[in-house]
Amino acid sequence: MICDGSKVLVQDRIDPKWSGITFPGGHIEPGESFADAVIREVWEETLRVFLDDNISELSYSPKDTANMGSDWRYEDWTYSLN
Repeated sequence: MICDGSKVLVQDRIDPKWSGITFPGGHIEPGESFADAVIREVWEETLRVFLDDNISELSYSPKDTANMGSDWRYEDWTYSLN
Protein backbone atom coordinates (compact mmCIF):
# COMPACT_ATOMS: atom_id res chain seq x y z
CA MET A 1 0.00 0.00 0.00
CA ILE A 2 1.57 3.27 -1.06
CA CYS A 3 0.72 6.68 0.40
CA ASP A 4 2.08 10.07 -0.57
CA GLY A 5 4.11 8.93 -3.55
CA SER A 6 7.07 6.93 -2.30
CA LYS A 7 6.00 6.45 1.34
CA VAL A 8 4.70 3.02 2.34
CA LEU A 9 2.30 2.53 5.24
CA VAL A 10 3.30 -0.44 7.41
CA GLN A 11 2.82 -1.44 11.01
CA ASP A 12 5.35 -2.84 13.47
CA ARG A 13 3.58 -5.59 15.39
CA ILE A 14 4.83 -6.21 18.92
CA ASP A 15 2.76 -9.31 19.71
CA PRO A 16 5.25 -12.20 20.16
CA LYS A 17 3.04 -14.51 18.03
CA TRP A 18 2.76 -12.00 15.16
CA SER A 19 5.77 -9.71 15.50
CA GLY A 20 7.51 -7.78 12.76
CA ILE A 21 6.80 -5.29 10.01
CA THR A 22 3.65 -5.94 8.00
CA PHE A 23 0.95 -4.19 6.00
CA PRO A 24 -2.44 -3.50 7.57
CA GLY A 25 -4.87 -6.28 6.72
CA GLY A 26 -7.65 -8.41 8.05
CA HIS A 27 -10.92 -9.96 7.01
CA ILE A 28 -14.11 -8.97 5.24
CA GLU A 29 -17.19 -8.75 7.46
CA PRO A 30 -20.39 -10.39 6.15
CA GLY A 31 -22.06 -8.05 3.66
CA GLU A 32 -19.05 -5.71 3.54
CA SER A 33 -17.48 -4.66 0.23
CA PHE A 34 -13.75 -5.12 -0.37
CA ALA A 35 -13.25 -1.35 -0.39
CA ASP A 36 -15.15 -0.94 2.90
CA ALA A 37 -13.07 -3.73 4.45
CA VAL A 38 -9.84 -2.00 3.39
CA ILE A 39 -11.02 1.31 4.88
CA ARG A 40 -12.12 -0.36 8.14
CA GLU A 41 -8.99 -2.49 8.57
CA VAL A 42 -6.64 0.42 7.88
CA TRP A 43 -8.53 2.46 10.49
CA GLU A 44 -8.57 -0.37 13.06
CA GLU A 45 -4.87 -1.11 12.72
CA THR A 46 -3.35 2.34 12.11
CA LEU A 47 -6.01 4.91 13.12
CA ARG A 48 -5.63 6.47 9.64
CA VAL A 49 -8.82 7.54 7.91
CA PHE A 50 -9.25 6.89 4.19
CA LEU A 51 -12.35 7.35 2.09
CA ASP A 52 -13.59 5.13 -0.72
CA ASP A 53 -12.39 7.61 -3.34
CA ASN A 54 -8.86 7.42 -1.86
CA ILE A 55 -8.55 3.84 -3.11
CA SER A 56 -7.05 3.89 -6.58
CA GLU A 57 -6.57 0.15 -7.12
CA LEU A 58 -8.10 -2.89 -5.52
CA SER A 59 -7.65 -6.54 -6.35
CA TYR A 60 -8.73 -9.59 -4.41
CA SER A 61 -7.40 -13.13 -4.64
CA PRO A 62 -8.86 -15.85 -2.40
CA LYS A 63 -6.50 -18.72 -1.59
CA ASP A 64 -7.43 -22.33 -0.88
CA THR A 65 -5.68 -23.36 2.33
CA ALA A 66 -7.51 -26.66 2.89
CA ASN A 67 -4.55 -28.64 1.57
CA MET A 68 -2.23 -26.79 3.97
CA GLY A 69 -4.04 -28.11 7.06
CA SER A 70 -5.62 -24.77 7.86
CA ASP A 71 -9.21 -23.95 8.77
CA TRP A 72 -8.53 -20.33 7.85
CA ARG A 73 -9.36 -18.93 4.44
CA TYR A 74 -6.38 -16.94 3.22
CA GLU A 75 -6.95 -13.95 0.97
CA ASP A 76 -4.56 -11.55 -0.74
CA TRP A 77 -5.66 -7.94 -1.02
CA THR A 78 -3.74 -5.45 -3.07
CA TYR A 79 -4.64 -1.79 -2.87
CA SER A 80 -3.16 1.65 -3.34
CA LEU A 81 -4.32 4.69 -1.43
CA ASN A 82 -4.04 8.25 -2.68
